[in-house]
Amino acid sequence: MKRLKKLLAGLCMAALVVLTAAGCGSDKPYKTVQDYLDDNSDDMKAAEEATKGTGMTMKITADGSKLVYTVQYETQLPVDETNKDALKGEFETAMEGQRSSLESTLDELKKQIEDENVSIVFSYLNADGTLLYSDEIK
Repeated sequence: MKRLKKLLAGLCMAALVVLTAAGCGSDKPYKTVQDYLDDNSDDMKAAEEATKGTGMTMKITADGSKLVYTVQYETQLPVDETNKDALKGEFETAMEGQRSSLESTLDELKKQIEDENVSIVFSYLNADGTLLYSDEIK
């Protein structure tokens, strides 16, 4: 589980670097999250590439007002009734450790996008595509 925390922290940091690097410029140059992604596609691809060798892949997409980071394990995690709650707790702890940074990043993102309902979503999927955990920063 310590490895999970390190991986989650690393992925969150990759996401933060992309958002803060793209956060410079004129007042609200983007109407939508998709516009933002389209204009910063090279940075998004670099963040996705940063997950290589971690045992996970990451896709960055727009879903309406949401900037979505979907992280998928490359190897199936054994999840059953005996460890499901413990795994959820590990994800919550790891995300909580990044929450203040993510909230600051969201504030910067809101300065770039006209849509007032912008949020950041992190979704973690098992290798088979089953949702393990999701958290939305609003």
